[in-house]
Amino acid sequence: MEDITESVASFREAARHLWNAFFYPDADWDDRDRFSEICVQLFDALVVMHAGVAEARLPQMYDAHPKAIPALRVVPQSGLRIHINRSHDAPRGGYWDDPVDMILSPEGVSFDFVNFYDFGELARRDFKYLEVEIRELAKHPHLVGRRALVEFDTIRVFVDA
Repeated sequence: MEDITESVASFREAARHLWNAFFYPDADWDDRDRFSEICVQLFDALVVMHAGVAEARLPQMYDAHPKAIPALRVVPQSGLRIHINRSHDAPRGGYWDDPVDMILSPEGVSFDFVNFYDFGELARRDFKYLEVEIRELAKHPHLVGRRALVEFDTIRVFVDA
């Protein structure tokens, strides 16, 4: 698997700066939607083209049920804290307070990339969290398929060839 964490980090920094410098603080929901369309193109240019994964398409921020990108595998570093959505079919946003709140080690754990996540969609953005879909969680297999939030600085992103 090829490590593309730095390409994803470059996208994160570019998108974060674009929103905070040019859309925020006067943004409305239409601005959020326009920004989302720009992010799809930016992700394509900075991540997808370099990684050679044409099937990887960043979902729109307004999509209530965005699809995961299985070609982009997210692997935790040691000591990752995870916030798991309450249910399998919760819309984007939902509640990230499943009772299984844990600190993970990398063994037996992997996720599929979904998108960056901020709690305030019209507020200043940090892209601190990465929304992921649980692919493998050895100690809690009943959570496979659920969405979770992980801090970007605690993971690595790989192309799953």
